Amino acid sequence: QNPLLVMPKCEWKRLRNKYLTLQKQTMAQIKRSLLPSSNTYHSPRHMSSPACASPAVEAAAPVPPANAGETKEPSKPPLVALEFQANVIVKLRAEKPITNVVEFKNNLRHLANVCYVDVMEGDKTAYVRCPDEDSARKFVKTEKQSFCGSLELLSGEEEREYWKKINQDR
Repeated sequence: QNPLLVMPKCEWKRLRNKYLTLQKQTMAQIKRSLLPSSNTYHSPRHMSSPACASPAVEAAAPVPPANAGETKEPSKPPLVALEFQANVIVKLRAEKPITNVVEFKNNLRHLANVCYVDVMEGDKTAYVRCPDEDSARKFVKTEKQSFCGSLELLSGEEEREYWKKINQDR
């Protein structure tokens, strides 16, 4: 018979988050092994909002029409690569690891005009994609004082590398 253990709340949260992260990774790995390799654009980390569509280039061949007698899954949209837009990505560095990703994303979306938030549970760094350069600059300017950490507009080589990462993860 196991005795009841007492631990600080912060330790319990850390262990819970570690467990949840491991569970997500395991489920993602299982899903990847079950899905055919042609469905790689369904990465849970990088599904973006259709409301903030940026200029895109089609990267896949058109899907051939299905026979009328067959019952198949609904056709999926072709894989689309996002086009590079300068000065629309804001890099956030928090003082503490981000433990509640959903709440973090919702808070950011309420604060500014945000298309996409790229953050993983436990990370201290998040990337925010804004629809245009003005929105990104305004976001940095207005939130710099209140954010517990640092905000910086990506530019140069770091920005180009991040755009490559975005398109690889799609």
